[in-house]
Parts: sequence; C-alpha cells; structure tokens
Amino acid sequence: MTVGTRHWRWRPVGGAVLSALVATSLAASSSWELSRLLAAGSEVADAPGSRIREVGQVYAIDADTFALWARVDGPMAGWVLLGVRGGRTETLAVERVEEGKAAPPPLLSLARRQPGEGSRLGRSVVAGKGCIYLQEKPLEVVASGGVKPVYHWDGKGLRQLLGPGDELSFRGTSYRCETVTLGHANARGTVLLAFTTAGPVRTRGLAVHDPAGVRVLLTEDQPLPGTAGARLKDSALGCGTVRLEEAVLADDGTVVLVGYLKGEGGTRKGILAIGETSTELLLGGGDPCPVPAEGKVRSCPFAVLDARSSSLVAATFTCRQPVAAVWNGRGWLPVESAQLTVDQAVLVGKPSPAVLWHGGAEREETRGGEVKRLHLQGWGLFTGAGSRDLRWQGNNPTGFDLLPEGGGFSGISVQYGWGVQGFPNRFIDASAPEKGAQTMPRFPVTSGGEVVLDDVQAWLDEDRAVVVVRGPGFDGPALPPGLYLMRRSGPPQP
Repeated sequence: MTVGTRHWRWRPVGGAVLSALVATSLAASSSWELSRLLAAGSEVADAPGSRIREVGQVYAIDADTFALWARVDGPMAGWVLLGVRGGRTETLAVERVEEGKAAPPPLLSLARRQPGEGSRLGRSVVAGKGCIYLQEKPLEVVASGGVKPVYHWDGKGLRQLLGPGDELSFRGTSYRCETVTLGHANARGTVLLAFTTAGPVRTRGLAVHDPAGVRVLLTEDQPLPGTAGARLKDSALGCGTVRLEEAVLADDGTVVLVGYLKGEGGTRKGILAIGETSTELLLGGGDPCPVPAEGKVRSCPFAVLDARSSSLVAATFTCRQPVAAVWNGRGWLPVESAQLTVDQAVLVGKPSPAVLWHGGAEREETRGGEVKRLHLQGWGLFTGAGSRDLRWQGNNPTGFDLLPEGGGFSGISVQYGWGVQGFPNRFIDASAPEKGAQTMPRFPVTSGGEVVLDDVQAWLDEDRAVVVVRGPGFDGPALPPGLYLMRRSGPPQP
C-alpha cells in the first residue's frame, strides 16, 4: 500500500456555486496618519549588539506599552519576545524551538505562534486587559503548563501570577496550587487559568484573572453553580479523562467545556456551559442526535471548538457519524461539511451562527491494481444553511488568523499559499459573513500608500491602532520598516 495526498474536491451545497469575488473598495473612507513607535534596526537595550531585523506578532497594552516577537541578529540571534515601554526595550523570552532547550536565566523559553495558527487555545503568550501573560509550555497543540508558573507583564517588570505552592481560596476552602495552565483571553481581556491542587484537598479547577485579580470559578470537589449537588468528575469508564485545559471562556464570562456531570441521576458526559450562578448541559450522551436518521449522541468523544456565549457554541460530537454543529441557544444546527470530519472551527461574528471550519478524511482508492491511501481536506464557511467553498483561484486556504476588533472592523484573515506572492490573504467580515472571503480592506495614509488590515496588530480604540510596516518589497506604505501608530486624521470621505 502506498500513501498519497490530494485536496478534497467540493460538491456545491444546495446547488450554490462559488462565483468570482468582486474586489471591494478601500476599507476605510477616512484618512489616516502614521507615527513611528519602534524602528527596525533598533538595538535591544539589554542585549548590546542585537538589533531588530523583523517584527512579528504584537501584543499591545497601549500606544506606549506593548510586547512583540522580533527577529534579532547579534549575540541574541533568533526570535525573541521583547517588552517595550516608552520606546525602551527589554528581553522577556526567547523562542522555544525544541523540547529540553532552556533559555538563559532569567529569560523564558516560549513557543511562538506561527502565522495562520488561528486557534485561541494552547498559546504561551496571551494579551489580556492591562497586561500580557506568559508561560513556558511543551510544544503541543493544547499543552499543560505543568509546574511552570504563569507570569504577567505590564511594562513595569515580569511578575509571577500563579504557580506551584501559591494559595487559592474558593467558597471558604483554601487550596495549594500544584500545577497551572495558561488559557486564552476572551473579548473583554479576561484570561482563563486551569489548575490542579496538592493536599490536603487534591482537586482540579478553573480560575480567571482580570484587573480585579485571580478568581476561582469552579473546582471538582465542590457543587457546580446553580445545582443542588452536581459535581464535575475527572474521568469515566471507556471515555478517558477530561482536560480542563481545553475549556473555552466565552465573552460573557461563561465557561464552556467537555465534562462528566455527576448528580443524583448518575454520570453523564457532555458539553457544559457554566456561569457564576448556573450550570447547563447543552448536549449529553444519549440525547437525540441533531442530524436526522443518525440516532442518539454517543457518550464520547466531544470537543468544544469555540464559544462566544452560553448561546453561541461550536462543537463536535459523534452519533452514527462524527458531527460538527453550532448551538444557537435553542438547538444545534449541524454544519454541512460534505462528509469531512471537522477538526477546527471558529465562530464569525454574533449573533450569526456563521462558522469557519476545516475538515479532513481518509480514503482508499485502487489505481492500476495498487491501493493508495488518500488524505482529503477542505475549508468551508457555514452560514446557517449549507457551507460555502473557500477555495480561491483553485487554492485551498492554508490557515487563518483572528483579526483584532476595532476601527469598524472585525473578522478573520484567511491565508492562501503561506503568503506566497500572488496569493493574498482574504477577509471574512464578521458583520457580513454570508459574503464569503473578500479582498482585504485597506486604510489610505496621508504619507502615501495604504495599510492592509492584515498589518493591523492591535486596536487601541476606534481611531488608533498599532500597525506594522514591512518596508520596500512588501505591500504597504513607502516608509522605513517598523511599528507605527496609525491614527484617524480626517472625517470619512463622501
């Protein structure tokens, strides 16, 4: 048997055929001006001889304080995470490229998120409200932080937030942290933390951190909010152990996760939405399958892929066949995926149930008497009634990134061809996802040229953003490369 690959060929849903997309007009009808925040070629203050040669992802607190991945030369050659405050740089971490290779103290060794890795889960660097969070993790998709502490940086130094030995309190009970895992931040900048505790009370739980401090949401040894005595159970026969590291913190503060709910009626595994005062089982093993003629939902596996609130969740589960679906607060809407098994999904906008998804499947074909195993894959955009093919000029997407919200824009950058010239990224507008992937919006600047929405790193408010200018040979303003503050300088043009 030989092994081969091919792209999945889309069969239009409901007779819909992907038509040619018409280029959109300039994204911003206002005029914008740029002022430089950090120049490429700047020397790293605490690493003499190391200069910035390339700028990667930026995590902004305000126009004066931010962290960024930068490729530097000299003694520190490679990718490093820099903190910047008032134009002065400090090195916070180096890129983690292989297991077991530690950074020189006191620096951290962190995995750098590559362009196109759009999932919010499993990151080592997270931007929250008023600070940046960091944790050393193994190079896994959703890795446990283990005994490594979680740190936070606000421009005034790197400080430990939570780690082994630290005390936590919940409903009058004190716990001693044993392990902790940095989760993701929701739209409000609140960050999720998963933890385990050591004796005398050994349990697992979830907490959040925001400007008010660390607050425990739940522990497995105490009743869940809004229940008489129901608790989370860490495992069940035949389905394995639940990973709290994979929980999703929705924008309304609800935690959506896969869990075993143990109550008076026994134990059920399913998808839970847990708020401060309520616990709801959105779907459990044994429930009728949302897909007609598919029987009942099996007890495992389940996965929560994204959540914006307790009434807007994207998840996968299994009936007779694997199913991807969106919970809209009233029921589950099955995602049409043309028999591909969905392994990634991100919700686009709200309250619309639109979902960007990726799926794959394995097939065997006999060619010339030889059996070949083929891997099929595809990307789609589900908008409530079938899925739209996202191939563009015959090319499947290669990844996606969530774009920062602000300036009247919110959505997703869909990548084609790993940034190869001639395959520009496309834009899915969260306010009109039914339009599919469109030309990336642009902002005309007073100094000449345009900033592509892809190069907006963070919005500080509706009129200011931190943007990257890549310099000669790249799409963008004809300015020296570096980080710039983009500010609206004029009213919208007619």
